Amino acid sequence: MAKVLCFGELLLRLATNRSEFIQDQGRLTSNFGGSEVNVAVGLSHLGNDTQFLTALPTDDIGKAARQFLVSHQVSLTQVKSAEGRVGIYFVEMGAGNRASNIIYDRKYSSFAQVSVSKEELSKALDGQDAVFISGITPALSDNLYQTTILLVQLAKKRGITVIYDNNYREKLWSNKQIAFDKLKKLLPMIDVLSVGILDIRAIFQDDSISDLEDAYRRLLSKYPNLKMLLSTNRETISAEEYRLQGSVYTQGKLYQSPKQAIYQVVDRIGTGDSYASGVIHGLLKGETPQNIVDFATANAILKHTVYGDVAIFTESQVKAYMASLPGVINR
Repeated sequence: MAKVLCFGELLLRLATNRSEFIQDQGRLTSNFGGSEVNVAVGLSHLGNDTQFLTALPTDDIGKAARQFLVSHQVSLTQVKSAEGRVGIYFVEMGAGNRASNIIYDRKYSSFAQVSVSKEELSKALDGQDAVFISGITPALSDNLYQTTILLVQLAKKRGITVIYDNNYREKLWSNKQIAFDKLKKLLPMIDVLSVGILDIRAIFQDDSISDLEDAYRRLLSKYPNLKMLLSTNRETISAEEYRLQGSVYTQGKLYQSPKQAIYQVVDRIGTGDSYASGVIHGLLKGETPQNIVDFATANAILKHTVYGDVAIFTESQVKAYMASLPGVINR
């Protein structure tokens, strides 16, 4: 069982029904989620020991958030109590040719205002095999960006695998160039990076980059410390239908899953995090690159079948899906 520390913000998600807008004043369904906690929950269900380094208020919503983590066997050891509130994001669920829309309300949250000392970060890293961070956290404040740098530096000194999902969110940054300048400062310290071709174009400021394998080779030529790169390629047919392919680049070779069709999608949000948790799980178990990408893609596909942010599938359930025909009843 691998031990993984995830650092980031837990959010309250409020979502419309599929055919409605926020302005319709209809019913909103509540869940908890957020990229880093989605990965923590996914890894936990796959059989890993996960801790979530974050800050939550002590009010009833904060208590409910803690209960959510406990229900998914994510340790509360590194959860700080702090003034503020739980950040929120609203989802206008897409339908047909209309994509989903995200509206953030996370200013002045407990996490956005938290300060974590070097000693606290060092203690949180005790006994960890890996640390997972996403590019969302540095977008929230300069303090959290500096905290991210310090956490990565401490992890590297202790030989802990640093896993980073760039997760560029345009609505969280005032300027795209600032986002990628900050990423470039972190890149020399990262071991495993989730990054797509659009991100690599922004890193090199070169819109002519079109081939994923060539893009990954170019990135590694500048940052040879990167041991593994990962991404998904999604072809959108409608809000309920996609084709998905996973990619992993390691040891000078690109490994890809077969492109698979996904029908009657229940909820797309969190599927990238499910893919990341599948890759991390396989990596820490020492699986072969092809097994890693196939398993992670299957985990992401299964996430499309459940509502909410998080994937709740065990390793045996993912493998059973991989071994069966889609939709066949397991008797």
